[in-house]
Amino acid sequence: MSDLLHALATLRKHYGPQTPPPLKGPFEMILWEQVGYLADDEKRRKAFEALRSSVGTTASKLARAKNAPLLEIASLGGPFAELRARRMRQSATMILEDFAGDLEAALDLPPAKAKKALMRFPM
Repeated sequence: MSDLLHALATLRKHYGPQTPPPLKGPFEMILWEQVGYLADDEKRRKAFEALRSSVGTTASKLARAKNAPLLEIASLGGPFAELRARRMRQSATMILEDFAGDLEAALDLPPAKAKKALMRFPM
């Protein structure tokens, strides 16, 4: 058994099977990290679902969202809610301005360029 497979088996034995979060695309992956900080999976999921249902998870909806709902949602995901709400809006603006609203296109870049593009996002 390779070292990687052994490590995965050990983690699975200790933590049990894992269910990936219900995310659609790279922007939702970024938002998943930004909506919660020092939050357990359940708290992060609750904050993310609140974001998805009340504001939306597209760059255009997030860029137009009012501050109060973003702040309220971010507060569900742990401390530094103001900073995280600002980061979500900043990420949405970056997608609209730097990626013509389509972050999926960054995934078609050569791996090094795609990584560099995605590393620009806060968190």
